[in-house]
Amino acid sequence: MQGWLARALARQETFHARLKFFNILGTIFRHGTSTENKMQMHKMALEAVSVLIQYDYENGHPPFDCN
Repeated sequence: MQGWLARALARQETFHARLKFFNILGTIFRHGTSTENKMQMHKMALEAVSVLIQYDYENGHPPFDCN
């Protein structure tokens, strides 16, 4: 169980590191006119980056070696 948990945490940290590559977490999001609109646009941006990371995982850059 501890090995499974360690792998899950490592996978999450790898995902967060790749999010940092796009600098989506390190800057202030300044789009939208109202708070609700800003949250919707921020959600859309985060989902778009997540899709790019997933595509990268599936096409030659997995989070971990498969060996």
